[in-house]
Amino acid sequence: MKRIQKIEAKLPELKKKKRVAAYARVSVAKGRTLNSLSQQVSYHNKLITNNKDWEFAGVFSDLGVSGASENREGFQEMLNACEEGKIDLILTKSISRFGRNTVDLLETVRNLKDKGVEVHFEKENIKTFSGDGELMLSILASFAQEEARSISNNVKWGIRKKFQEGKVNSYILYGYRWDGEKFNLVPEEAEVVKYCFSNFLAGKSAETTEKELQEKGIKGLTGRPLPASSIRAILRQEKYTGNSLLQKTYTDFITKKEIKNEGELPMYWSEGTHPKIIDLEVYEKVQDELARRRQLGSRANMSLNVTCFTSNIHCSCGRNFQRSQRNKRDGSKEKYVVWMCAGQKDANRKGCLNPSIPEYILKNKCCEVLGIENFSEEIFYKNIKDINVLEPGLLEFVFVDGRREKIKWKSTAKKDWWTDEARLKYAKLRQNPEFSRKINRFNHFSSFIKCEKCGKSYRRQKDKFANGDEKIYYYCSSPSSKCKNSTIHLSVLENLIAEELELDSFDSKIMIEKLSKIGIKDNTIYFYFKDGKVTNRKYCNPVRPKPKHSEETKIKIGKANKERWREKREEESNDNTSDKD
Repeated sequence: MKRIQKIEAKLPELKKKKRVAAYARVSVAKGRTLNSLSQQVSYHNKLITNNKDWEFAGVFSDLGVSGASENREGFQEMLNACEEGKIDLILTKSISRFGRNTVDLLETVRNLKDKGVEVHFEKENIKTFSGDGELMLSILASFAQEEARSISNNVKWGIRKKFQEGKVNSYILYGYRWDGEKFNLVPEEAEVVKYCFSNFLAGKSAETTEKELQEKGIKGLTGRPLPASSIRAILRQEKYTGNSLLQKTYTDFITKKEIKNEGELPMYWSEGTHPKIIDLEVYEKVQDELARRRQLGSRANMSLNVTCFTSNIHCSCGRNFQRSQRNKRDGSKEKYVVWMCAGQKDANRKGCLNPSIPEYILKNKCCEVLGIENFSEEIFYKNIKDINVLEPGLLEFVFVDGRREKIKWKSTAKKDWWTDEARLKYAKLRQNPEFSRKINRFNHFSSFIKCEKCGKSYRRQKDKFANGDEKIYYYCSSPSSKCKNSTIHLSVLENLIAEELELDSFDSKIMIEKLSKIGIKDNTIYFYFKDGKVTNRKYCNPVRPKPKHSEETKIKIGKANKERWREKREEESNDNTSDKD
């Protein structure tokens, strides 16, 4: 029999089109460069759409952005599209359009290559998928970076040449306006600048000056009130003397970030470059005062309530101690000062183990390590640099000369408050049942039931059992080793009181009206009436019945008993065998 096999017809596979995008960039957003960008975009649009094997994936562009900059929105958008797999090929005019930073350029090209995206640099005729593409790219990219560096150096050379001649660049400065050639004084703003300088020399902080200017309705260049940070910048600005310190900052070629000149490049002091607002002597006095206050830290700011201990007490947890006030426990409205860890303060006294330290103890310990009788902040500043709280009750004093001394401390706040007078006053209050019942954690029996053996009060106790049952009873607060008086169940107590007072059910208000206290001794309850009468009754606490076991529990208990019986028999058998031997 002949074997016949059917061959299915195959449809011709269509060649997949390559998704092509283009990137264009110009550094300056004005003049002929705008026309250059539009020409680049138009050229790549036509080039991609006219090729039948290509699918248009967009033209991305950046206007007025340097090739060394990372903040290129169009470039980043194109890279994101490559990440999403929407682009197979990128066309660009030249290496310099794609980027002038050699390291970043090569890294970007390699990342695109790993994702299957090729880049064509048309001017240099480089394709990144070719064998020598990356080598040629690295060489030409270095040339492009050096070309950009050369252009940048030429621009900087021109600026520095002006600096050497004492010419200043245009800039925005409160108190002046640039007219294209020189700075002109703004009289209203100049008065504000003078006010800031005079206030600072008078001992006022920038925050105080900020509030005063706000009250006067004075605004800054942005139309908003002058903040303290701007006032500090005004105080540091030498141009208000009519002179200019040139090249205080410079720009890094690669990152385009402004860097403070700390001796890397020469600076130029040019005198009389514009009208002055303050004298040079006043400016120098302000700089000296700024340096002095900077050394003092927060203590120099008069608007802050600081002491010699502020920012100088360091906790072992890494935070600083902060000043706090507490009410005295003697009932007066007076307060006393303590220093506590900021971590403990933020975490509601649960963030750190180190306790708060009363300020008077800190001062006493400072006097002890300094060998003086009376505490003095001036002596503290001259000798002590820091105080480290190593652990509860242990301080370490760090002296200015580097010497360290550890000293122990113990709080006496409770002892100082708990005087004989306070103890007697509180004892009288506790004798009154009404006092205890005003406190939320106490009830009508608190301090009402007394032990007839030792005289202590009975306390309430609640026991919970596995089956959900509860037992509430009262017991003597003395340790069982000293007093072994009997307990009394709450239900028994309430029933006996109701019977003695001839009530249908227990009523705490009537109990308090008629009785002054209740006594317990050896299962006998004593009722002390307010009219002087004393009666007693015997009682017996109910015995809690043993819980009934479920069938499952019975089986478990049976198995456990059998196991114990078996182990016991084995031990007896082993003992008998050893005796015979």
